[in-house]
Amino acid sequence: MRRRLPLLLAAVGAACAALAASAGSARWWFAAGPLLALTALGVRDLVQRRDSLLRAYPLTGRLPFVPFVPRHGRDERPGAVREFLVSSLAPVEPAEEPPVVRVGGPDCRLPYDMALLNVSALSFGALSAPAVLALNRGAALGRFAQDTGEGGLSEHHLRGGGDLVWEIGTGYFGCRTGDGRLDAREFADKAALPEVRCVSLKLSQGAAPGGGALLPGVKVSASVALERNVPAGEPVVSPPGHREYSTPRELVLFLARLRELAGGKPTGLKLCVGSRREFLAVCRAMVAEGVAPDFVVVDGSEGGSGAAPPYAGEVGLPLTEGLMTVHNALVGVGLRDRVRIGASGGVATGADVVRRLAQGADYTNAPAR
Repeated sequence: MRRRLPLLLAAVGAACAALAASAGSARWWFAAGPLLALTALGVRDLVQRRDSLLRAYPLTGRLPFVPFVPRHGRDERPGAVREFLVSSLAPVEPAEEPPVVRVGGPDCRLPYDMALLNVSALSFGALSAPAVLALNRGAALGRFAQDTGEGGLSEHHLRGGGDLVWEIGTGYFGCRTGDGRLDAREFADKAALPEVRCVSLKLSQGAAPGGGALLPGVKVSASVALERNVPAGEPVVSPPGHREYSTPRELVLFLARLRELAGGKPTGLKLCVGSRREFLAVCRAMVAEGVAPDFVVVDGSEGGSGAAPPYAGEVGLPLTEGLMTVHNALVGVGLRDRVRIGASGGVATGADVVRRLAQGADYTNAPAR
């Protein structure tokens, strides 16, 4: 509603000025005329389909900057730091095939060639069945991967022929026992499906910092409830943390167990970095146990959907800082060469992909737009 408030104010002002002018004071037409023109312009912005920014922010979208709204992935607010890419006088010929990144360390028996741009986590339930299926078909056509989100591995993820990164959240949806723990047998059976190319354990995300995701009861249909093994029609709140481990060492050993249950497919973790000390503790646990994930997906605090709580952007590191923290930590413990890094959130253009690769990522994930 606040996005359209300027248009509403212009319309109300135009109506009041026109009424005042009709009542006998012709001077009010000097105010009514410009307000009517602004109203017409705002309505035009609202109904047109060529510029999504103007449609979302009628009138104000025409200003040099829109407060708190990135334009083409950049923060245009006065005083904001402008990032840019440096060109070269010696460009190289483009590759005949799209570049890929081999994901899979020495403990991985079935490595996967990941595209540089993939579909980030979007759960069935949060998205409708046709939307999930459309994304999967797009992944198949574009030869990139689709992250399932933490809502489970549904039949709609499997019908389009696209590669999948199966995300396991704190609720273990899709491989969940009755008391909310991991069902190892069901996990192994589903992870063995040929469409599942990687397994991602979600620790945290920018959209739900410090807590689990929320799916309103109105969205928990019979099919969603079946996929998640939860009651239909009731809100689903993921636990804030995992129940299968409680220390950094237990975490890395749990990742190793998931990789073994998945038949040696690439297995990693996803997080929005909070305390740098905590992630360094996980890296030290990797060294101590001699076990490392095949990849780490870094989310940023600026990420998230319309369902995210209003404080989401204030908790956790932004993607740039989180990405460089993970990269530097893995370099520091000597594991960067065997652990790939994905950047998730704030990726909307090709320039965003290049920027994240320059900051330490090996590949990126972007939401459907």
